[in-house]
Amino acid sequence: PIRCLMDGPNGAHTPGAQSALEEGALFIHRIVFTPGNGQGNALRAVLEGQVRLRQSGGYRCVLGQIIYGSDWPEFDMGFPFEALSKLEEFRSTAPSPAFQAQVSALTARPPQFELREVIVPPNGSAAVAYTTQTSLAPVPGMLAELRAALEENTRERQAAGIRTALAITRAGSPRVIVTRLLGALADLDTAPLTAAQQARTKGLFAELAVQIRQVLIPLN
Repeated sequence: PIRCLMDGPNGAHTPGAQSALEEGALFIHRIVFTPGNGQGNALRAVLEGQVRLRQSGGYRCVLGQIIYGSDWPEFDMGFPFEALSKLEEFRSTAPSPAFQAQVSALTARPPQFELREVIVPPNGSAAVAYTTQTSLAPVPGMLAELRAALEENTRERQAAGIRTALAITRAGSPRVIVTRLLGALADLDTAPLTAAQQARTKGLFAELAVQIRQVLIPLN
């Protein structure tokens, strides 16, 4: 079902200059949409309309497109909440039948849902055009150690002026997710991990996957 996507009580923060994460949001409700064959542009238009509608109604949300690191040009929405009780309110009302029918007709599979807990909020306030998301699955029994190492790396890199953030999934197989915020794709070539930062996580993760995401509608 798509019931937790959009139509809930208007319990989110009103728009402001700072990101919702900087205002204390602790959880990110993320939804990934996979377009059907030849339906990418149509699905994007539907999702853009819904995100702008939700933003105008007071919800904090962002829309992006995964352009590298996926077999499909997937779209994703992110909704920040300062508490799980706010997310529960958001989930309480089903979306409109028209929106549900449009999404079902334009996607290759049902939307995929993910809940993340923010460990280190992003720094900086400049516009974000792209993000990289590095997802690390821990070696069994090493989640706490991996999280601690990545938290140290993230805070160290933020202190050096690098825009980054850290989160952990709260359902399914645990993964720790490092996000880097970029003003342009060219920024990918800047600020690689230091040898010490790479050494901190050596032997702590079993799998690593990287996605590059273009921001279509920024967080309000």
